[in-house]
Amino acid sequence: MRLWEDKATGNFYTVGGDGSKELAIEFDGQRIRVRTPLLRRYQAARQLDLLLFSDTRIFVDTDESPEAFDELREEDHVENDSVVFMGIGDIDFRRAQVFSRLLVKRVLPPPPQEKSGIWPWDGDDEEYPEFIIGEDDHGRPIKFTCEKDKLANYFGKNPDAPHYLTPVFFRPEVLKRYYDDPKLYSVTDGRLSCGSLWGVQIDNGNPSAVMVFLGDIGRDIPSSHRDHWRAYNIPPVSRMSESTFRRSFLAQSAETENAEHLFKNAYLATQLAWTEKWGWGLYRDAEGSDAELIRRVRIPLNNTDTEFEAQLLGLAKLLVDLLNEAEIAAGLPPVKNEKGISKLERFLEAADYEYVDRDIALLRTIQNLRSRIAAHTSGSSGQAFLAEELDGLSKPEFIEKLMRAATKMFADLSELAPQRPES
Repeated sequence: MRLWEDKATGNFYTVGGDGSKELAIEFDGQRIRVRTPLLRRYQAARQLDLLLFSDTRIFVDTDESPEAFDELREEDHVENDSVVFMGIGDIDFRRAQVFSRLLVKRVLPPPPQEKSGIWPWDGDDEEYPEFIIGEDDHGRPIKFTCEKDKLANYFGKNPDAPHYLTPVFFRPEVLKRYYDDPKLYSVTDGRLSCGSLWGVQIDNGNPSAVMVFLGDIGRDIPSSHRDHWRAYNIPPVSRMSESTFRRSFLAQSAETENAEHLFKNAYLATQLAWTEKWGWGLYRDAEGSDAELIRRVRIPLNNTDTEFEAQLLGLAKLLVDLLNEAEIAAGLPPVKNEKGISKLERFLEAADYEYVDRDIALLRTIQNLRSRIAAHTSGSSGQAFLAEELDGLSKPEFIEKLMRAATKMFADLSELAPQRPES
């Protein structure tokens, strides 16, 4: 039944195709509880009868004799798939008490094997909703099912239906549930995956919309997630990114245009470059709740303050808080109460780095924004400060601008190496 055991409790869970877990078997002392749907599916798969036995005893204080309750007796009464015995008597002549004992045996035949949900009957409950693929001459949405077997392909199948590779577009917020659970889901350049359970090719190269091919929705996104995607479905007012077009239709390797992915790639590449050249990373490894920070940080999925502040805080942690201050300051004269950015500034000046002013200004901007906007109640002065920094940009556009500037910083920092003494 592909159950997952929680070693801490000994309980077993079913794991859905979408990665969700549901308690299936619970151990509580001497008691074991099994979810009825799981047990019935097991019966169906094995075609086994389920036998239920009940043994119930009730004691009642009364002055009546057991014979007064004779009409309640049942002697091996058989009804449909059940056998019932009801006995009545007294357990102790010294007490005015009567007891009854009810014995029941019941046989539950298995459901049809097709109801087991086990291969080859594991796709019977699939639902394939319709998604918007275009608009007609009157501006009304055109929808079609995502069931791949009903779509056209390059080999003549279903010639009157939309093609398997029909682009379907979604608002960026569709990815929020996956970004916010990075231990289970991974959102990378061109792909969304749930561990080893499932994955789907996506076009997230364009920050204004996410695109998935119609057939991939029905083939690769679990049925339990399709309604979530449908809620964010929009008409095709956006466009496929250049990188996705080249990868999908021209079989070419193409770098993403998305500033978020360029930033993440550059961040990790700089860590490797500094470890190789300097013997230590520019940034410390994030721990605890921040361990998945590099996977959570993103271009804001909308223009709300909440989304903007969360990503601003994430950038500040990655670029400022995690600076490897101990190694950066190791060869510098100590300065009392010196902060991380100032330590890095002195380090880069000592290494004759060309872009000290540019990069330190970027880090201070991010730090100031975090302090005045994301970490504290900003008030009217904070909002005025933010408006000045945005300079007409939307909040997602501003975070994108910071990411592109940081990516350029990383590219130059990766080239920095210790100066070797002249021989």
